[in-house]
Amino acid sequence: FLTGSDRIPIHGMASLRIIIQSTAAEEHYLPVAHTCYNMLDMPCYQTKETLRHRLTQAVEQYEGFSLV
Repeated sequence: FLTGSDRIPIHGMASLRIIIQSTAAEEHYLPVAHTCYNMLDMPCYQTKETLRHRLTQAVEQYEGFSLV
């Protein structure tokens, strides 16, 4: 979802740099992944439950890239 790949980097997860940044988007928006930069735009949610629900929803509805 975040990296655009389903593989672990050759040097392991410790070599993966992930950036999570807050956005001014309203609470009903889902988090947005920028796969080229391993960056996640995360709206400010009021509760942890809302955060968990929106992030889970974004990951589950992710389709990925189709090259064929």
